[in-house]
Amino acid sequence: MNIPFRDLSDLQHIPHAERRDLPGLSAVYFLIGAGDVISKPAGSVLYVGETGNLRNRWRSHSINRLALYRSVSSDWVIAWIEVAPNERQMVELACLLKWQPPYSRDMYALPAVRAAEMRDKCGAG
Repeated sequence: MNIPFRDLSDLQHIPHAERRDLPGLSAVYFLIGAGDVISKPAGSVLYVGETGNLRNRWRSHSINRLALYRSVSSDWVIAWIEVAPNERQMVELACLLKWQPPYSRDMYALPAVRAAEMRDKCGAG
């Protein structure tokens, strides 16, 4: 599966401080830093996730996780693309493979053989 947008700047986004205003929709979402302490340039993808309800997902993020994100980048945004429920995991995987975000545990939990198989299937890489 190809990624259904050309560039991260094409995505809807809001500052993390406004996360209570996120829409309640099925989406693949991104945390994008504005420069951070781990030598990533502005616009770096820190995390990619998928959810059936974006607003509820961000309500459930723990205080510890939010503190970690703030320690990495003081000015990050949440960006998203609405994705049909039956396509979310494939779109998320294609995005994980393309951007390799440092805080997405799913990226590193994939066995190497499975990751290569999915990379081929998704057309990412």
